[in-house]
Amino acid sequence: MSGCKFTKAWVGECGEPTEQGSEFCAHHRGMKCSNPGCENQAIAECSAAVSLVCGAPYCEECGSHFHCYPKKQTKRLPTFCKKGMGPVEQECKDFEEETE
Repeated sequence: MSGCKFTKAWVGECGEPTEQGSEFCAHHRGMKCSNPGCENQAIAECSAAVSLVCGAPYCEECGSHFHCYPKKQTKRLPTFCKKGMGPVEQECKDFEEETE
C-alpha cells in the first residue's frame, strides 16, 4: 500500500494509507471536484491565497478550481484565479453580469 496521492493546499501530498484498489485514502477517495458541473474525483485542493487559502477540491481534467469574482475585484487577483474553461467560463460571465 502506498500513500494517498491527494495534494493538500500549501502542504503537499496527503500520504495517508490508501484504500485497497485506490490511489486515495478513506478521506479523499470519492471526494468530488468543486467546479460547477464536474463530478470527477478530486486530486488536489486549490492553493489560491487572496486573504485565506481557498482549499476547494478540483480534478485532473479541470486542472484548477475556478473562481468567479465581480470585475472590480479581478484586477487584484493572480491570473490563475481568473481563468475559465467551457461551461465554467459562461458561469463566470453570468456571475459578473449579476454583480454589475
